[in-house]
Formats: sequence, structure tokens, C-alpha cells
Amino acid sequence: MSNSLIVIPINSQGVTDYEMNIAKRDNLIEYDFPQYEIDFLLNEGIIDIFNATFGIWIDEYEEEIIENKFLRKTEEIVEKYKEKIPVFYNALKLAIKNDTEMCLEL
Repeated sequence: MSNSLIVIPINSQGVTDYEMNIAKRDNLIEYDFPQYEIDFLLNEGIIDIFNATFGIWIDEYEEEIIENKFLRKTEEIVEKYKEKIPVFYNALKLAIKNDTEMCLEL
């Protein structure tokens, strides 16, 4: 098990709680982000695509948020890899469903 997480706010309060670094995590769902999925995203250059497309900097040992406005594009980018990254993909689908964001804690 890696120490990396994907955190999905379940509502707008969860978005605020995460962004304000509030310790209470009742409005957040956390997924253990397996190292093999992180490695796949890095090795396939998918993280580089996210960084270039969204103007963010996802990197190991960092925290980064994929904002709501980028969730559908993220889904387009990873759709063909969903069997290789099931935790990431399921978390992404939850963020889309909840209309929130995807928080990566690598």
C-alpha cells in the first residue's frame, strides 16, 4: 500500500474543507492510490498531459487538485486506460458525479 491518496469532496462543503485544510473529513472520500497506478500514469506520460493541458504540476511527493472544470477532459484522457487505473478512474467518476474536484496527494 502506498501512502498516496485520492481525495474526493462529496459536496461543496467538502471542497471548502479540503482547500482550507480542515482536519474534519466527513465531507470527503479518501482512496488509497496504489503505487502501480501512479507509476502507470507517470510512465505513460499521462501526468505530463494533465500538467500541460491544465496548467498544474502533479508530481510525486506533492499535492495537486484537478479542478471541476477539468474533470471531463481528464476522463477523455484516461478513458482508454480505465482497466489499468481502476482506483483513479472510479475516484474521477465520483468527482464528476458529485460535481466537485479530484485532490491528489502523492
